[in-house]
Amino acid sequence: MEMEMKIANVSVDGNEYFVIHPFCPPVLRPTWLALDADGKPVCDYWNIEYITNLSEEFREALEDAAYAAAKDGDGEPLEDRLAVLSPSAIERAEEIGWVVRYGPAPEEVIWPFTPVYFWGDVPSSLLLQARGDVWRALQLLAICVRKWDADPVSVFAEPPEEGIVVTAAELAAS
Repeated sequence: MEMEMKIANVSVDGNEYFVIHPFCPPVLRPTWLALDADGKPVCDYWNIEYITNLSEEFREALEDAAYAAAKDGDGEPLEDRLAVLSPSAIERAEEIGWVVRYGPAPEEVIWPFTPVYFWGDVPSSLLLQARGDVWRALQLLAICVRKWDADPVSVFAEPPEEGIVVTAAELAAS
């Protein structure tokens, strides 16, 4: 089963937050990134201490809610709600390893679910190097786009019929 990215709404003490998390059952150690109502990062599974101006009880409640959402696979596909994310949230997701840039513009990123078009076959060496590692698959796809060996499907009104479309999640699952 391939990994998907999800976004869930959680409420803590009457405040609404978004939780982004990868989901690929079974979830043994959930990872997550909590965003405020403006889509800005508040904290993540490594850095709960980002929230320094709030009580320890509140931080623990937010961490518990985010952890539960990630563990249970709550939410909807992130690709359906990308508009929620601020540039700083995308930057933090990149630092965590969930997204890789292929260009300088904020929207020039490859997520695990981003379809990438190859004009011919996907190189066999790419398949071998990406197997089992979504982060590596993201990096390799970004390199292919930078070298003009592939294009994100978003650049086409419709992708040409010849060629192959893959995602990093699919490459890693191959």
